[in-house]
Amino acid sequence: VPDEVMLADERTALIERAIEQLPENYKRIIRLRHNDDLEYEEIARVLQLPMGTVKVHLHRARAALARMLKGKI
Repeated sequence: VPDEVMLADERTALIERAIEQLPENYKRIIRLRHNDDLEYEEIARVLQLPMGTVKVHLHRARAALARMLKGKI
């Protein structure tokens, strides 16, 4: 099990480094959704953005992360 913990930690660090490379607006939305576990409506309220913008930015941020992490995870 220690190997699994080490691999999980490495994976988390890799994901965090990829998130840091995102544009600020995508980074904030990813963190609010996945770290803070906020719903779309809450994110829209916090960032004072229309719901559609939140959804589009979240989709684009996830797509960018998928491209950055392809073959690494």
